Amino acid sequence: MTDDTARSEGFGGKLMAWVGQYGKDRGCTSLHLDSGVQRHSAHRFYLRERMDIVFYHFRSMLD
Repeated sequence: MTDDTARSEGFGGKLMAWVGQYGKDRGCTSLHLDSGVQRHSAHRFYLRERMDIVFYHFRSMLD
């Protein structure tokens, strides 16, 4: 998670670009990311970064 005072400085976009290029250079064809449903600001960022929502992850706690 990014500290509120460091947001909107372009670091996230640079990191995403670096990770994407790192993967491409090593033969990867996709980047996957899991994010909690409560992280609305993060989801807006991922969508701006042209990531697609491709599935939902469900769980059941077994006590």
